[in-house]
Amino acid sequence: MPILSRKAPKGMSKEERRTFIIEGLIDIGPKKARALIEKYSTPHLVFKAIKHTEIIFTKTGNPKGIKGPLEDLSGFGWKFVEKNQKILFGKKKKSPQKRINGKF
Repeated sequence: MPILSRKAPKGMSKEERRTFIIEGLIDIGPKKARALIEKYSTPHLVFKAIKHTEIIFTKTGNPKGIKGPLEDLSGFGWKFVEKNQKILFGKKKKSPQKRINGKF
């Protein structure tokens, strides 16, 4: 897979650069990026919020929602958290089902 690079225009303000960084995440456009920057103020704090948001599962192991810093913001669900945790931190989805002899 080729590495995609994005170059920020030189005339951007600090706020616009922060938003530009967040727009590079999966499933993020300008509106969602601005909402995250307004709430967390820096890209580092946005990444921490994504890292510390937990995906909640049903008894059968299906994802049902999220718990943590991003749960109060609309438009950010378990799919967003899962994709970006995987890309940023290498985290994989943890299902609550217990393995018995290596099988579910």
